[in-house]
Amino acid sequence: MEELFNTLPKILSFECDAEIREAIVIAVWKKLINNFEEKAFAVRLENDTLVVAVVNEDWKWHLEKLSSEIIFKINSAVQYPAVRRLSFHVDRNMTGGKIPKKPTDKLDSRALLGHVQSSANLIKDEQLRLQFLNAAAACLIRKRKLENRS
Repeated sequence: MEELFNTLPKILSFECDAEIREAIVIAVWKKLINNFEEKAFAVRLENDTLVVAVVNEDWKWHLEKLSSEIIFKINSAVQYPAVRRLSFHVDRNMTGGKIPKKPTDKLDSRALLGHVQSSANLIKDEQLRLQFLNAAAACLIRKRKLENRS
């Protein structure tokens, strides 16, 4: 998994669209905030603001106090100023108090957009490429589920 995260700065160095940048930032969020995954999760990246759903006001307050440190860690991990601001929102409807650890849907090649596939093709290591595609598919599936809730 470390190999995958080590490739993220290289992926961002290419001109990639907002959807890929969002998937990368959310993946880094999950890695950095794994101790809080049951209480908060990144929903989307709007320009340079990472929108995060939290289960209650206490967690919102706590994570707001850690915002500058979290932003620094995310940007350091991707070696790119991808996030300048965090926006925390209490959303019990979205989180339901529990956040699924993994999407239940299987990798669906039709869900992968052409630009994700072409980015994956730049990765020489076959196992690393597959990990990237699985991560991208999970992000796209999650995004589709969130859009269907709206």
